[in-house]
This record gives sequence, C-alpha cells and structure tokens, in this order.
Amino acid sequence: MQGNNLFNNGLLQPKKPPIGQEQQKMTRYHQLRLVFGLVGVLLYPFAILGSIPLLIGLAVDKRDKAANVFDMDYESFLKRNSIVFLSFSAVLFVINVFAFILWIPRGYLSAYLLFPLNLLHTALRFNWETIVALLIGSSGMGAIFLAFSSFVA
Repeated sequence: MQGNNLFNNGLLQPKKPPIGQEQQKMTRYHQLRLVFGLVGVLLYPFAILGSIPLLIGLAVDKRDKAANVFDMDYESFLKRNSIVFLSFSAVLFVINVFAFILWIPRGYLSAYLLFPLNLLHTALRFNWETIVALLIGSSGMGAIFLAFSSFVA
C-alpha cells in the first residue's frame, strides 16, 4: 500500500534531471535572443519595417565578404561598423522615446491599427503622424537589429 502512495513515487515532488544530465544554463546569446524576441513581438509594426535595413545590411555584408575572399585580415562589414550601429540605435532610441512622449504619441499608437487595435473601437486614425512614427521607429529597430547582427557575427 505504501508503494502506491503519490508522495513516495515522487509525483508531487519537484522533478530532478536524470543522473549524468545537467540542466543547461541560458547563455548570454540566448538571453539576448529572448529579449530581442520579446521586444520584436511587442513592437511588431516597427520590427517588421526595421527588418528592411537589416536585410540591406546583411546583403552588403555578404557582397563585401564575397569581394574579399582571399584577404586573410578581412573583418566583416557588420563587425567593422558595430560601434556605428550601437550609437545609431542609442540615439534613435532616445529620439523615439521623446517623440512618443512629447510629440506624436497618437502616431505611435496608430501604428498598431492593422492588428489588434482594429478589433476595438478607437479614435486613432492612420495619418501623417503614423508614417513619421513608423519611419523613426523602424529606423531605430533596424539599427538595433544591425547592432545585434554585428554582435552575433
């Protein structure tokens, strides 16, 4: 009877990994990827448009690598300009925060009108503020994506 007890079988106790298998810790890369993934989900209109500068940067990097195949001291385009991407992302982050708080908050919020705010009755309208907010926000996200790519490359 005691062998069938739930407490003795370990069903209600915390699970331990089998002997010889340890739980892997999240590396810094996995932590960064998780953070950027969550930011991308929350700021998806800007992340979608911010992928355009990322694709352009990756294409330039690929073309630059192909042109310098035989150069032993070659450093990729993304690594050479990582400080530029980091500084652009910092400056554009500050500009985005001030634009959202002080200048065109309705423009930033109306960028979400495609989904899910189109399901709610709202007074937001897609207008020039939205276009400016999308341009500034996607520039910032593109710089952040390029900085992340230069870090990973």
